[in-house]
Amino acid sequence: PGAYHAVRFAGTNGAADLVIETTRPELIPSCVALVAHPDDERFRERFGDTLTSPLFGASVPVYAHPLADPEKGSGIAMICTFGDTTDVVWWRELDLPTRPSLGWDGRMRAEPPTLDGEKWTTAALDAYAELAGKTSKQAQARIVELLRESGDLMGEPKPITHPVKFYERGERPLEIVTTRQW
Repeated sequence: PGAYHAVRFAGTNGAADLVIETTRPELIPSCVALVAHPDDERFRERFGDTLTSPLFGASVPVYAHPLADPEKGSGIAMICTFGDTTDVVWWRELDLPTRPSLGWDGRMRAEPPTLDGEKWTTAALDAYAELAGKTSKQAQARIVELLRESGDLMGEPKPITHPVKFYERGERPLEIVTTRQW
């Protein structure tokens, strides 16, 4: 079980905001790009634009990629390093930066990820401090509250059931963490 969370990313230079739907809002600090299918007319004019991530204010470019599913969520997805194996494919093929926020212990890292050429604002650092040390589920609950408070959560989360990978002898979903392999 999970939920789609509709989250607003702010447009820059007078461009309109975009709303993505994600099951992993706790990974917004790790968001390095947004992606939509190259044939999706809703986003065609936005390819190459840059938006700003909610709460953290990181610059996030918009890319086209054929693996993006126009029927899934709002049709445009976050690329986070790393939420799932598709993120790894996009990261590799689009030559994106690595911005990990989950540690090897399955908890949000104590320090926020580094930004390429940017600095976190005080507000972003304060938001990240509320997530540091939490499990992904705890961080998800808190970031949903923060998104609601900031006005960047659009409506209520929509419950869904979706496939996730599990460790063969475990009962928890796998998390992809950065290593030299990835």
